[in-house]
Amino acid sequence: MKYLFILFLFILNSLYTFEKNNSPLISSSHFHSSSINNEKITVFYDSNILFIKGLNEFGNVYVYSIIGNPLYGFKNKYLKNFSTPINLKPNNLYIVRIELKDGIKTFKILSN
Repeated sequence: MKYLFILFLFILNSLYTFEKNNSPLISSSHFHSSSINNEKITVFYDSNILFIKGLNEFGNVYVYSIIGNPLYGFKNKYLKNFSTPINLKPNNLYIVRIELKDGIKTFKILSN
């Protein structure tokens, strides 16, 4: 069973590594950091609020369930210290997709 779970995570990670500047997407913490064009991006969810830090431009933010169902979409938002209240079921994994003019970045977050 343990090996099936690891295989599932590996396959899931492979499905979401198509964007520019790939980095490992599975993180053991509640947030994930990455960089695009030398900007460090931090995405995390805490107390029913989604936070995105490290961007200084406009972009689109989408939140999906782990199986790809769209849950929330925020278009043409200024992403400097972006935060917005959203309701996610506790202890579940979600995908956050950030579309910028220079590329697309995806993150996995764990709701608390």
